[in-house]
Amino acid sequence: MNACVSGHSLAIYSVLKMDIASNPQIAVSQPLHDLPSAAVATFLALFPIVNPVGSIPLFFSLTTGFSSNHANVNLQIK
Repeated sequence: MNACVSGHSLAIYSVLKMDIASNPQIAVSQPLHDLPSAAVATFLALFPIVNPVGSIPLFFSLTTGFSSNHANVNLQIK
């Protein structure tokens, strides 16, 4: 059964490949269509790793002795 599914997928891929070769507009529009969903998926995958909400107490504990101006400079993303 897997051979039928992979054979079917291969047939669809070869048809899409021929369409892309014959129409360059499809070659440009397909990645632009997939880009927002890929960006959202990447953001959602990296958000728990970076954990910006959990880093807030660490930032405050590291900048307790700083002046407010100095702490604001450290808060800015460069």
